[in-house]
Amino acid sequence: MMKIAYDHLIFSEQKYGGISRYIAELASRLDHQGENVKIFAPLYQNHYLADLPARMVTGRGFTKFPPKSALLLKPFNNAICDKQISNWNADILHKSYFDWPSRRTVNTPTVITLYDMIYELFSEMTGPFNNIVNLKKAAIENADHVICISESTKRDAIGILGLSEDKFSVVPLGTASFKTGKRDKQIFDPVGRPYLLYVGKRAGYKNFNGFLSAVSKSPRLLQDFSIVAFGGKKFSRLELREIHKLGFAEGQVTQIAGSDELLGTYYRYAEAFIFPSKYEGFGLPPLEAMAQECPVVSSNTSSMPEVIGNAAEFFDPYDAEEMLQAIEAVVYSPSRRDELLTLGKERLKNFTWEKCAGRTLRVYKNLI
Repeated sequence: MMKIAYDHLIFSEQKYGGISRYIAELASRLDHQGENVKIFAPLYQNHYLADLPARMVTGRGFTKFPPKSALLLKPFNNAICDKQISNWNADILHKSYFDWPSRRTVNTPTVITLYDMIYELFSEMTGPFNNIVNLKKAAIENADHVICISESTKRDAIGILGLSEDKFSVVPLGTASFKTGKRDKQIFDPVGRPYLLYVGKRAGYKNFNGFLSAVSKSPRLLQDFSIVAFGGKKFSRLELREIHKLGFAEGQVTQIAGSDELLGTYYRYAEAFIFPSKYEGFGLPPLEAMAQECPVVSSNTSSMPEVIGNAAEFFDPYDAEEMLQAIEAVVYSPSRRDELLTLGKERLKNFTWEKCAGRTLRVYKNLI
């Protein structure tokens, strides 16, 4: 039995989120496989930890932290977490996120997961005071081994950082079907139309504006569908002006946020899930959509073909006309929709958390 430790970093930052969900799912599956797993999170605000057995989590959860407490909480959590992991004599420390400055206070083989190289490839994402690129580089160099969530991310990392391929392994993520609620007409049909679903942040490389622009060029889509943007922040005034300028009716494009159960319900009842991103390190939302029997229309760049396989209608995210044609090819063709649902069910078999945990465990064992 291996003693596997995870630190607090992502759990003190995220209430919900893809990275904290990944670490929680991974830890849970390794525990089920008989490993001795602990997450050391002295003070945290993450909801996923509440679903884990109490024996797996060392720390105390809060609904939310007091305002402006981050500067005090992080050094406190760092000090307590390091001491607890050291006293526990872990065989492996898997850091849940990057830290600054790069800290190596525990004499234990250390693994870190690299999710993407977005900030390195899209320099407009970083402001003059954003240290994320340097932070990530230092954390990767300081780790004994780096897990990449796709071959695409591994290629980007080796090309950009110039490190040896031996330092990296690829372990794809898993996906699980969310619980879903009942369809509520008032919630799901705000203007009496079926909807196209978009999930996540909307700025920059995520290409939400490109998606809206493509839909706006089709009188049929404008007439027949609403658009639901799930997650991210509420629409800004600038976004609302752009939506109006593109010809959408009042309330035709809505922003909604909520729990995984609510997200699962929106996947379940969408006419299609649209994934227009120009770059992803992996791209979980298409798999989440497949798990809820929602057809996927996706861009064809970076990791998307690797992850999605043939279970989507693909398009070039830089070509609005091609995106428009791909959307129409699915939402106006019941046979293509059914075909994608069947292909999606098969594709999901490649991405389970059990497989993710097994591959990750092999990485750990190679380090000790």
